[in-house]
Amino acid sequence: MKREGTIRLILSGLWIALVTAYWAWAAISFSGLYRWLAEWQIAQFGGYYERATATLPAILMAAPAIAYLRRRSEAAEAEAAAELGSEVAEARRIRRSVWGSAGFGLVAMLIGLGAFLLSQGVPDGSRPAVPFDAAALGSGPIPQDRVAIRGEVDPEASVAIVETSGVTTHNAVYAGFRPEGESAKGAPVRLFIERSTGSSAPTVSQAFLPEQTGFLVENGLPDTAVREFAARGIALASPHYVLRTSAGARRDIYYVVAGVSGVMGFIFMLVAGIIAIRDRAKLRRA
Repeated sequence: MKREGTIRLILSGLWIALVTAYWAWAAISFSGLYRWLAEWQIAQFGGYYERATATLPAILMAAPAIAYLRRRSEAAEAEAAAELGSEVAEARRIRRSVWGSAGFGLVAMLIGLGAFLLSQGVPDGSRPAVPFDAAALGSGPIPQDRVAIRGEVDPEASVAIVETSGVTTHNAVYAGFRPEGESAKGAPVRLFIERSTGSSAPTVSQAFLPEQTGFLVENGLPDTAVREFAARGIALASPHYVLRTSAGARRDIYYVVAGVSGVMGFIFMLVAGIIAIRDRAKLRRA
């Protein structure tokens, strides 16, 4: 029975790690179940929730394993208290907390390191942009390298967005772009230019050159922009595409994952250290 419980414990931990890795990959690459859910939401509501599309299914899939680990932890604490006494059981609980926090911190740091290493295999925007015929959009996979597309901006199909998430703020302009040969006014817009404005307030009254360069992203408009266009009666093509003009657009998500994971890992390692130091100090006083 003990061996069976150990196997279940290992399998539960592996399942949680697998679910986390899968949904992280699916969200970054816009693939698999994440893409299916996103496209379903777009078909039903005209847009999709980027974070919730990954986090909610991941939590639901990992919930049985998390619940099992919680039950195992509570049962182990109760057995230790009954067999060894409350003081020894408390010492064991503290050690488990230390090792658990340290282990989680190490895993988070490894995820951050993995994201950074993966980013090195993604185009960094330093190579010259390749001319691309926008008429080919939708006929196959989008290019992964930086492309150049000629056309003109449609001022009526442009929106300025300020998105605040936690402590970060993203200011950007999403300008409808009519490629050469597709300048019919009133037709559903299928290509947008994303221009980040940093800390400056975004405004649609900007100059755009006839040739725009950047990385293409399928269905890349944020929910705020999709709702704004719907409120103004501006039709979006399905799928639509966003040309991200930032040189680091392909690597940004990897850097975000690496940064957040690194910070989380450091915090949990710090917590483990504090718990261990407090426990040692308590033993000395005793």
